[in-house]
Amino acid sequence: MSNEEISNKEIQTNNDNEEELIKCEEFVVDNEKVLLPIYDIQIQERLDSHMGKGVDAFYSNDYEKAKEIFGKYKSDPLHMLGYGALDFMIALITFNKEEIAKSLKTLESIENKASKQIDRINADEKKAGNNSGFMSKFKKKEKKIINAKLRAIILKAECNLLAAALYLFQENVVSFVKAAFCLKKVWSAYNSCWNDIKDNLEENKKLMDKHTFHGILFGIGSSKLLLSVLPPKILSIISVFGITSDREQGMKLLNQCVEEKNLYSSMALSAQLFYFSIFNSLAPASVTSDLEEGQTIVNKGLEMYPNSAIQLYFQGRFVRLVQDLETSSAAFTQGNEAQNYFIELNHLFQYELILNKVFNQEWEMGIELLDVLIEDKYYSEIFFSYLAGILSCMISNVEKAKEYFDQSEKLYKTNQSKMIDIEQYCQGVIQRIKEDKYNDVEVAVLEFMYLWDGIPCMDKKRLEMALALRKENNIENSGQEKNEKNEKDEKNEKDEKNENKKASSSSTIETKSFIKSSSSLNLNTNNKKMIEKEYVYRVITGSIYRMLKRYEESEEILTHIIQSKHLFPKKSYILPFAYFELGLLYTETNDIVKAQKHLNKAKSFKGFFMEFRLDLKILKANERLKEISEKKNEATSSEEITKENSNNKINIISLEKETLQEVYENKSEYTSAKDEKQQIE
Repeated sequence: MSNEEISNKEIQTNNDNEEELIKCEEFVVDNEKVLLPIYDIQIQERLDSHMGKGVDAFYSNDYEKAKEIFGKYKSDPLHMLGYGALDFMIALITFNKEEIAKSLKTLESIENKASKQIDRINADEKKAGNNSGFMSKFKKKEKKIINAKLRAIILKAECNLLAAALYLFQENVVSFVKAAFCLKKVWSAYNSCWNDIKDNLEENKKLMDKHTFHGILFGIGSSKLLLSVLPPKILSIISVFGITSDREQGMKLLNQCVEEKNLYSSMALSAQLFYFSIFNSLAPASVTSDLEEGQTIVNKGLEMYPNSAIQLYFQGRFVRLVQDLETSSAAFTQGNEAQNYFIELNHLFQYELILNKVFNQEWEMGIELLDVLIEDKYYSEIFFSYLAGILSCMISNVEKAKEYFDQSEKLYKTNQSKMIDIEQYCQGVIQRIKEDKYNDVEVAVLEFMYLWDGIPCMDKKRLEMALALRKENNIENSGQEKNEKNEKDEKNEKDEKNENKKASSSSTIETKSFIKSSSSLNLNTNNKKMIEKEYVYRVITGSIYRMLKRYEESEEILTHIIQSKHLFPKKSYILPFAYFELGLLYTETNDIVKAQKHLNKAKSFKGFFMEFRLDLKILKANERLKEISEKKNEATSSEEITKENSNNKINIISLEKETLQEVYENKSEYTSAKDEKQQIE
């Protein structure tokens, strides 16, 4: 290559506290230094052990050391990918557009280095192939070239896999299309690697270093797992490339990668933890079947890295799913204290703690944490100022709430070109609260709990606290106060022996008055925001009743919402979420036909707030529905077999009786004939 220069470089690794020098070469293409492909597997594995120390440092909160190790050998795409993983983490944590752009640029640069290595390997292959006098040497060298080439292809795929994740989390159509093209590259690369080795796998494994082989397992496993959690709207874009998902196979490959200790073990475990802790937390109402397996994976991560901030983050997210807010908060607090190198990571833990404080109705502590994030300008000042405002209302500090709301509105007006969906959403809620003269803010708090998936993470006590959150003096518009007073009078007149019956009757009366109130509401106000607020509250209440297994009341409220669909905007999230909640309700009551009908209806809506999130919830709900349906079919088949066996047994017994009876009759006839013969004689 005319634009190449080759230089020697001694890469120093530290092995068992003894310095070891590895002689490597670099070449220069387009004024960029790139590590020459390493054809000696033993040398490659020694270099990988150095990389492994960086991975361990990363998961052990020693980010400075990890950065030093990854950044020291910038000509090696693998080391640079470790460095790029740090940029990726910050981009994913902050959702900052500049950080995302920086991370994507780093990944593109690493991919280019790997491409240049592949070009060099191809040139080496061509050169060796054209020299017929050295065919025997070529064959020997070719085996080593395969390993080096596979590594470079894998590195390119990993860059595209991380880029796809960044695009997907931006939650817009353009980003989804970009993610689809990245995933196409990922799939093509790993599929190519697998096709090269699968036919004679055991023999080919001997020709590869163990990290390259496990890199293929990690790539295919994580790709299949990622694809399995994408909603149909995104999969429809990706499916044109012939890419398929398989969560079970993906988990199996990642498990193998974790168990067979190698450079990718920690990353494979993180991919699994992402599924159980992060993805499942976006659909917490449908994760029952995953909890046991998820807990095992979380424990495994903490065993590998006990005080790892990353592992503690996964633990905090997971235990919140099992309604253990205390342990969740403890994990987030410990993770926050475990490192102070990346302030962005501290902010992430503080954000998660805010969610727990709100779900636990600890308003003042929530405000304290929000003030830190607002001051440090983390993520969205507009959104956090809004949230601090509604929490201030909850402690009756209306003046402070006005300051937060004014700050949020001011920032919104000056940054409209950079808006994200939640910032537009919270401005609408602020206007509603102001028109309400800062009354009935409880609905805004409940709405936050609901949309940020807090309701399924609450135990019975907290669910009942949430139901009681809306003050009586804020429900006058719905006519509910009078009905509740009548209920109490009626309760006091009942005998203690009829307590259960009385409670059921009370719930029915409460629900009917709750629904009936909508009619008077519609007649008494032309304020569309007020009407929409009331129906938002009904969706939330229907969800809480479902969580409390008060299915009749939940069904009645949610059904009424659907019947009243003409009362609120078509782009409102009320109707799709009402259908979704009914889908969950019918799933839990084993009415599979109705469940599928309502989930399909929820999926048909477009263009509303939290659409992408609801798509993920529907995907997970359909998985759960499928499991229940399969179990039901198995049970039915088992019953039919049991019934058939029982019928067969009855038939056998009847046949045996008939046979015995026939034998007895024959014996009787024989005995009678014998007696008669004796008498004649």
